[in-house]
Formats: sequence, C-alpha cells, structure tokens
Amino acid sequence: MTVVAPEHTPHTFYPLHSGPGELDIVRLPGQPAPFVLGIQRARTRGVAWDELLASLQGENAIIHGQDVHSAGEIATQIGRRCRLPVMLHAHYPLLDSDPADWLTFSPGMLGRKAVNAVISGILAHKARATCRRANLIAAVSPYVQEMLAKCGISNTVVLPCGVDLPADLPAVDIRRRHGIPQDSPIFLYTGRMDPDKRIGDLLEVAAILRQREPRARLLLVGGGHYLERYIRRAEALRLGDTVVFAGWASYQDIWAYYAQADLFLLANAHEALGLVTLEAQAMGLPVVGYRGGGLALSVADGKTGLLTDPTPQALAEAALALHWNPERRKAMSAAARAHAARYSSEQLFPSLLEAYARLSRGAA
Repeated sequence: MTVVAPEHTPHTFYPLHSGPGELDIVRLPGQPAPFVLGIQRARTRGVAWDELLASLQGENAIIHGQDVHSAGEIATQIGRRCRLPVMLHAHYPLLDSDPADWLTFSPGMLGRKAVNAVISGILAHKARATCRRANLIAAVSPYVQEMLAKCGISNTVVLPCGVDLPADLPAVDIRRRHGIPQDSPIFLYTGRMDPDKRIGDLLEVAAILRQREPRARLLLVGGGHYLERYIRRAEALRLGDTVVFAGWASYQDIWAYYAQADLFLLANAHEALGLVTLEAQAMGLPVVGYRGGGLALSVADGKTGLLTDPTPQALAEAALALHWNPERRKAMSAAARAHAARYSSEQLFPSLLEAYARLSRGAA
C-alpha cells in the first residue's frame, strides 16, 4: 500500500509520524489554502509525483481517494495518467458545514451568509466534477450519501470507517498526566481543535458545568492551528481549571483517555460519521452529542448515549443528568460496547474488499 499526502511542517499538535513498515508514504509539495490556517493542498508536480506515476504504470492497482475534493482530484489524476480504477470516499458533509468559521478574519453577519453560500456552491460544483471522473463513490454514512445526492452525485455506496481496539490498554494515568483530582468527573473530547468541531460550544458547556458541578473537568484532547483561538475563549469565559487543554496524544495512548473518562461529549451536529464516538463506545464510554448528521447512526440515542438539540445548554443538561445517574451510565456502557462492535474493522473490512473487487471487475 502507498499513501499519498501533502508535505507539512511538524507541530507539537500534528507531529510527523510513520506508519507500519510495509507502508510507503509519498509526500507531495504542499501549498497553503488561502484565508484559513493550517490546511495544505498537495501539488501534483515534482520528483515525488513523477516517481509515483512511473511506479504505477502497468500495475494491477486501485486508487482510493479519501475525499471528493483535493485528495479526490489527485486520485483521479493518477487514475487517468496510469489507467487505473478510482474509488473516492466522502468523509465530510458538503452542504451542512459553516466555511466562514475557518476564515482568519470576521466577514460580519451578512458577509458570513454570502461566504457560506459561495464556498458551498464551489465545493458542490468541484465535487460533482471530480466524482464524474471516478469509477465508484463511497460515503461513510447515509447522511453523507444524502449530501452527495443533493449535489447531484448518485449511485453511491455506504462504507463506514472501522474501529480497531488495542490488544492492551496503555499504562497511562490521565489524571496524573493532566493534574485532574480523583473526585473530578471527566467529560472528554478527542479530535481536531478546528472550527467544524464546534469547540466554542464545548467551552460554553464547560461554563455551565463550572456552575452546576464545580468538580467536573472538560478534557480536550487534540490540537490544531486554531487552538489559540479556543484558549483565549476559555480565558474570556474565566473557566479556570474546569477546562484542560491536553494537547496532542498518540493514537496508542488515546485509548487510555476513553477508558478513564466518565462521558464523551461532541458538539457538532454535522459529523459525517463520528468515528471518535464509535471509539469511545467501543471502550464502554457513553456519548452525549448534538442530534443530527452521522451521529444518528453512530450513537443509539437513549441506549448508548444521549443526542440533544444543538445548543450548549441542552448538551450540558443531558451530560449532567447522565453523570448524576450512575446506574443508567452503567447500562449505557454495556450497550455501547455491543453497538460499537458492529463497526469493528473486522466486521466492515469485507465490504471494503467487495468494493475493491467491484472495481477490479470493471463493474463500477
């Protein structure tokens, strides 16, 4: 397997990493996206690009692009140049996002509406054009499949992402690592600290927790170029030690966070699938999140967690109610493990192999 990705400068929150020994990683020259922080677009030029195309000529291979935008464009270029079948995998909701949140400047209320309309239109147009050049289109959830259909992209298949549990839990004491008292309930978030994750909403939840359950800690694990924005917001809300910005944690260590937390919180109503919620549930951690998007699939509302109206007040009330009901949390924990087991890599891998076989047979 060869992974193609853009070059990027290593950061404490996105350090460079290496994959398994049998994995080849090709890094193409990166180009910063305009008006936003941190996003790098790979450029299809240079020595690495030429060598990649040469290595694929005449090979019996499949190109699997991990979005229908930038990566999709690169995947379809490789497919066309090397005469190979291409599958694109949509991991992001095309129409229900708020692109203006990513800007490094504030466009104002009226400007925000205009920016969102223009960018959403451009994204939908580019997605249609890219998908027309692919042989098979997959979506990570029925929600994303519906978004694709609204963009005029039909005849898609649903292929969720799988979860792999570790063989052994890492020996990491997250309370000691982050100075969290033993009697403090831990409300956990893991993932990118980016605008689409609605971190600002989680900070407003923390403000309510500080009033209603002063012992509680909101533990935010992850990083990103927008992290300073949220640190400043937490300071403005005077959240003190109620919020713990844990920074980046390795994928190996993250399982210890799931295992030692009390609840998992997610404040994005437009998650494509909510893979982190499946990881949390696989470790028996109930989820409280906004109702909408792919969470309707990844969380069984009332059984493995609670889904609320998309407001910080509703999210905080549900989280506190569940925190104060340990018997219900215990029942949800058991149900969460069983629910998440359906999304294990072992369960889902045959569907991926069937998609690859379909491409190889030329039946797409």
